[in-house]
Amino acid sequence: VKALDALAAAAQTRQAVPPGDLAPLGSLITAADSTPDVRLAATRLAGRWKVEGLAGPLADLAGSSGAVPEARRAALEALAALGPASRAAIEALTAPDRPADARALAVAALARLDTAPAASKAAEVLREPIAPADRAAVVG
Repeated sequence: VKALDALAAAAQTRQAVPPGDLAPLGSLITAADSTPDVRLAATRLAGRWKVEGLAGPLADLAGSSGAVPEARRAALEALAALGPASRAAIEALTAPDRPADARALAVAALARLDTAPAASKAAEVLREPIAPADRAAVVG
């Protein structure tokens, strides 16, 4: 976990991203035997490195009903960091059939990419009963 965190810090402070195929990082996110701490650190690193090939696994993690809030938030932040290529995946996570906290966090991630549709989705999410912490994610 410390190594993954150090790589993420280097990516953030020095824009240090290793060359080559970074998709194997996804195995740390999707492997059943990954610890929650490793999964979280790998998810953050995927966003910092902007590994577009991991948009699917990140969206799966963000939308999973079993995801812990911190992992869901990290996955959505990573998706937003991927930029417009991940917009459809983020918008899909705002659907009414998704967990309330996923919807709220997805609206916040969408706002990083495009505020107009995020505002519309925020209005939809705020009309429904959600936990105060989830509401805070939508309104900032």
